Amino acid sequence: MMTNTNATSVLAKILFTGDVCVNGPYNYVGDGDVGKWVATLNAARKLDAKIVCTGHGPRSIGTVLDDQHAFFKGLREQVGALMADRAPEEAKAQIESIRATLKGNPQIARFVGERGAGWDPFPAQVAKVYEELTGKKLAALMHEPQLARLCSRPLPRSCVTS
Repeated sequence: MMTNTNATSVLAKILFTGDVCVNGPYNYVGDGDVGKWVATLNAARKLDAKIVCTGHGPRSIGTVLDDQHAFFKGLREQVGALMADRAPEEAKAQIESIRATLKGNPQIARFVGERGAGWDPFPAQVAKVYEELTGKKLAALMHEPQLARLCSRPLPRSCVTS
């Protein structure tokens, strides 16, 4: 689980994930552990939910758990392959290449934020995984506006019907 305050619950094959699973580019990973997040998603996938009410984004079906899992696995693989052996200054230059690679995967493209958007958590996600894998911070990213902990506009809540 990404933080001590997140919880999941299943009721009649309906899974309420909180922020463990989202349906779009909404993951804030700053106080989480992406490696443990993948493990939590694995556990949630075993619950065999038919309807998934994600922490943010539209309500979905059980495959959203597979998709979110694939996003984080792909992110970890890309950061490991392209950044882990590089110094932070060099590693930062790989962010957009990783973004393009993940955006090219239709299963997970919706989880990758848009560069320059009001809410683009992707650089912070890359930085978090880089830190988890190397123990080094991408300090140059710390003052970029898209890394603000709180979004300037409210994120859509899932499981809201019209």
